[in-house]
Amino acid sequence: MSHIIDETAATRQHLEMLIRKRNTMNQAIADSFEQLFAAIERGEWSEGDCVEWYAWVKSQGVPNTINRMLKTLKVSLFDIKIWRDGPPFQRFDNTGIFPIYNQRMPKKGTPVVYLIKTRSLMKDLVFVSYVGQSINVRSRLRQHWQSEKRDWMHSWEIIVCDSVQHMKQLEADLIFQHKPHLNIQGTQTRGYFAEQTADLFTHVRDW
Repeated sequence: MSHIIDETAATRQHLEMLIRKRNTMNQAIADSFEQLFAAIERGEWSEGDCVEWYAWVKSQGVPNTINRMLKTLKVSLFDIKIWRDGPPFQRFDNTGIFPIYNQRMPKKGTPVVYLIKTRSLMKDLVFVSYVGQSINVRSRLRQHWQSEKRDWMHSWEIIVCDSVQHMKQLEADLIFQHKPHLNIQGTQTRGYFAEQTADLFTHVRDW
């Protein structure tokens, strides 16, 4: 009986030693990952780099590291999936049609300039009817859809800007270029829209 007691005591001591080694090793691994995350956070990574880092961390199978890596890279798991499985280096389609349902768009806080386009059913003609700026473009386009602009809203185009200043300048440039009739800033230059409608009716008379 004493032999069995001695054997179980030795096995228990051996397990306790292994567990202490495991805990020490796990802490060392966790500390090393934190050092890695701190280094990654200081860098600038492309979408391809983000996918590569995510794949490497996932392959290591260390608990609680995948979400930490995503947070460090400031991306979501959906972004990784799009960059990995979708068209290369494309976060979202920069054009779409109304109404907006599950279409991929820049995340909230991203400065963008958007164009609302109108399509004529009488002629193959698409022209810009409104130019706007927003840091929450999905919400802004839905607001337009619920307004009097709805009748003019056929499709949209989004241009992501580097900064708010760039966004404001680009909006002004595009309003000057397209002279959209729905913009308050463009009301003094309705000639563009008049030319488009005149061209439509001229085409109808030619029939």
